[in-house]
Amino acid sequence: MKNFCYISQWVLKAVLVLAGFPAQASSVASTQQACIDEFWVISTRHIDEVPCYALPSHLEIHQLDCGKWRRRSTEEFSASHTYPFATIFYVHGNRYTAQDAVERGWMIYRTLCSGNQPRLPFRFVLWSWPSDRIPGALEDVRVKAERTDLEGLYLGTVVSRMPPDALVSFHGYSFGTRVISGALHLMAGGTLEGRRLAPEFLAPRTPARAALLAPAFQNTWLLPGALHALALTQVERMFVLYNPLDPVLRRYRLISPTSDPQALGATGLMGLERLGPLAERVHQYDVSAEAGRTHDERRYLNSSYFPQLRDYLLWRSNP
Repeated sequence: MKNFCYISQWVLKAVLVLAGFPAQASSVASTQQACIDEFWVISTRHIDEVPCYALPSHLEIHQLDCGKWRRRSTEEFSASHTYPFATIFYVHGNRYTAQDAVERGWMIYRTLCSGNQPRLPFRFVLWSWPSDRIPGALEDVRVKAERTDLEGLYLGTVVSRMPPDALVSFHGYSFGTRVISGALHLMAGGTLEGRRLAPEFLAPRTPARAALLAPAFQNTWLLPGALHALALTQVERMFVLYNPLDPVLRRYRLISPTSDPQALGATGLMGLERLGPLAERVHQYDVSAEAGRTHDERRYLNSSYFPQLRDYLLWRSNP
C-alpha cells in the first residue's frame, strides 16, 4: 500500500494558489489534519468551444503529490487508479468561482471523511466548471443549464477512459447533478445535443454509485425515452435528496420559456413505475423537514440521510 499524503491548512492554500487566488483568501481551512490518498482538480473553466466529441487534451488536470502540485494528462489520471481505492467525483453547483469551487470541494472532502467507521483511502476529484455568476438571474441559469451538456461530455470522457473495474462514485449538488446524470447517459451510449462519447470507450464497467443532492434537472429525465434515459443503467444505486420547500428549485420552471418543467430536486423522480426493474436503483428521500426553505447545500450534508450516502459513496457499505 502506498504512503499516504496529508492535507491540512497549508495544502488547502496551495489549492487556492492553483486556482489562481491568493492563499489567504481561504475561509474554510482547518488546522486539523486529514488523510487522503489522492487529491485532484480537473478544470474545464478555460474551454469555450462546443465539440461533438470531447478533447481530453483540453482539460486542466492537477494532482497533489505529497505536497507538490503536478500537471497531469488524462492518460495519467486514468492510469493512476489503484484497486480497491474508490474515486469520488464531486461536481459543484452554479455561481461558483474557481476559488469558491475549491473551498466547497474541501468542505465536501472533510464531510466525506467524517464519522468513526474505518475506511480505505480514496481519490477525491473536484470537477471545476465555469459557473461564475453572469448578469441577469434568468440568463444566468439558462446559460449554465446549456453548459451542463458539454460538462457531461467531458466528465463522461474522463470516466470512460478509466479501467472498467474502477470503483467510481459521483456526488453532485444542484446543477452539478445535471452534469453527472448527463455523463452517465453518455457513458451508456446515449447522445446529448448531438454529442456522444467516442465508440471505442463504450464498454461494460463496474456500476457506479451516485448521490444527487437538490438535483436541478427535470423530474422526468431519467425515464425511458427522456433526455437522460440511459443514466440509471450505469449505476448500482442512485440516491436523490429532494426538498419540496426549496425556493430556488420551486422556480425551476422559469428555465424554459416554452414549457413548465419541474425540478427533480423539488419533487423527486416522477413516474417510477415506468422504469421497470430499474426503479429499484432509485432511492429518494424528502429532506424538507431538515433543509427547510433554503437552497443551502450544507443543510443537505447535515441531514440525517447523508451518513448513509457517505458510506455508500466511499464503498464501505453495501447497497
